Amino acid sequence: PKGVVTRGEFVTLLGRALDIEEKTYELGFKDINKGHWYADYVAGLSEIGLVKGYSDNSFRANKEITREEMAVLMIRAYEYLKGQGALDTDLELQGVFADYNEISDWALSSAQKAKSLGIISGRMNQKFAPKEYATRAETATMLLRLLEVTHQL
Repeated sequence: PKGVVTRGEFVTLLGRALDIEEKTYELGFKDINKGHWYADYVAGLSEIGLVKGYSDNSFRANKEITREEMAVLMIRAYEYLKGQGALDTDLELQGVFADYNEISDWALSSAQKAKSLGIISGRMNQKFAPKEYATRAETATMLLRLLEVTHQL
């Protein structure tokens, strides 16, 4: 449970949760080949707009996923399941997470929404720990919460 999760592992788990494994998509990242065990999930989630790579057209599937990256993917998945604009929130993170100012600008809104939905919570001392890697236990908990709030369970 305390082990970290890679981007490829997380996307595979998310893809299974969204039931996209049966679909065939074109691969769009230079570092993923059809033979990779996570390739169909990365390609499928990319096709529907949930997964985006890095500016060099790589996905970096073996890189550990950070909590802020996971929050972004969770909210994209939520909006995919519930519809774009299904969640509008103006909640402030200031006061919610002690380290809100450490969350990257590109992840701030998603962290805010994930917190308001109850998908993600802080770690010790009310910290979000945005740059820290997500553990297996956190990943399982967040995926379960995503499925609960989207009524997929």
